[in-house]
Amino acid sequence: MRRPIERAWHEIRLHLKHAKSFSVLYLFCSEARLVAELQRRALDFLELRARTQRVLRADSADGFLETLTALVASAQSDADRVTGAPVWLDWSRAVTDIDTEALSVALTRLNTSRSTLEQQFQRVLIVVLPEDAMPVVAAAAPDMWHIRTLTEILVSTPHELASLGPSQAAPYPQHESLDGVVLVEADFPAPYRLWLDAEAKATDDAARAALPLWVADEAVRALLSRGA
Repeated sequence: MRRPIERAWHEIRLHLKHAKSFSVLYLFCSEARLVAELQRRALDFLELRARTQRVLRADSADGFLETLTALVASAQSDADRVTGAPVWLDWSRAVTDIDTEALSVALTRLNTSRSTLEQQFQRVLIVVLPEDAMPVVAAAAPDMWHIRTLTEILVSTPHELASLGPSQAAPYPQHESLDGVVLVEADFPAPYRLWLDAEAKATDDAARAALPLWVADEAVRALLSRGA
């Protein structure tokens, strides 16, 4: 269905909020600013819930294999599963008329990964492609196409495009005490909230052993930077 960005974001947000298992969302869009805006909104939305996302972007056909390898690695990563990080497979800027065959080959390889993704990914996968790539997906990746849970063709008006610009994240307020900076829960930096969420989900020894230490490192650095 063709939608403006607000309607498309509403649908994607619902999946980010409620999806509990592997689901595939297809977004067809040829305007890079619209895709970037959705990814920014998703990042903000997830950070409020102590989560994050991964964006695997190919800017040319040469990047197809690299991003597919990273996608499968994410499916097999205990850290990514613990944090429930959705993944954007963004090929929207990598396809021109001469790259259609390369896209077909890449989608065929994505199709062969369906079993691994269904069994191990357990999160939301958002595949972003140019607006006219839908027939290629249906032909080259029929298994992945049939299990999709959302298909959006994103269009926008010139006025809406003109309104999109770089956004500045609001700084976290700091609360001073005699001992330095004290952070209330609402002001926890995103890496620290992400660590707390991962730690809360680690209910046994195996899960605790798989806790993502890179998140802990970022959490400590974020807290130290604020004097906490």
